[in-house]
Amino acid sequence: MNFNNPRTHVQSWYFAMPSRALRRFEAKTLDLLGRRIVFFRGNDYRVRALDARCPHLGADLGMGSVEHNAIRCPFHGWTFDGDGVCAGHKETAFAYPVEERYGAIWFFNGAAPLFELPEIELPVVTMLKEQIVGCHPHLVASNGLDVDHFNTLHAIAMLDQPLLDQPDAYRTRLRMRVAFGMWKNVNVTFTTIGGNLATIDAQLGSMPLGVLFSHRPHGGFKSLSRTFVFVRSRFHLPIALYAVAKIVMGDRELLDRLDFRDNLQESDWALAAFMRQVNEMKTFEMQNAKCKMQN
Repeated sequence: MNFNNPRTHVQSWYFAMPSRALRRFEAKTLDLLGRRIVFFRGNDYRVRALDARCPHLGADLGMGSVEHNAIRCPFHGWTFDGDGVCAGHKETAFAYPVEERYGAIWFFNGAAPLFELPEIELPVVTMLKEQIVGCHPHLVASNGLDVDHFNTLHAIAMLDQPLLDQPDAYRTRLRMRVAFGMWKNVNVTFTTIGGNLATIDAQLGSMPLGVLFSHRPHGGFKSLSRTFVFVRSRFHLPIALYAVAKIVMGDRELLDRLDFRDNLQESDWALAAFMRQVNEMKTFEMQNAKCKMQN
């Protein structure tokens, strides 16, 4: 089972770091998904990501130097390009797909992306501070599918029966018409992507609002979460941040102390559909990839 399981990692896009944290000709090794991944920005300003352990003797490539668009191992000088190909040697380093979007660096947990990062077209984006949440990313991402808690915890009233669909193997989408705070009739679409990402697409009066929630495993049953808020104009940003706070207020404290029980009721139909989808997603673990590469 993949859902709420810290030993498996589904193939999805994961937040690595803000774009500004990696300069040209700089390399950084991060501990992610139970392994070490080196990110480096080349002469062309593109970011690449490889398994950080050199396939020769296991040196940390992040301690090496970036030369043109490749990284040079500090131990014996082996040089790897962005595809993990080593100049002059048959050994290769596993290469992760990388995207740079919304002021952040993202990597896909697998050899090739199975789907694209969510596309949010509103031009103004603000990345909020990271948070460490005390439960698994799947639980944090699925919070917007827990229809019953909206009124209990957030005083958000459902004006119609929510509509659920799963347009593909990686997305669960819930369409709602709600009332909360100063907004009495709001159309909201909440979508999970890849098990660890989620988006909100809403229209608050004349103001469109987009939100991207990113959750990454952070050791055991914890998540490193980053939220991105999208608006049409910076003039709308204060009210957008207020709306986002209103939507998620109260969740953090409960999620930090949540000890999940798989005791779903009929009212948990949306969460149940998400759980089934996550359990069918493909996973990727580096130790399995290394065995395939060696064979």
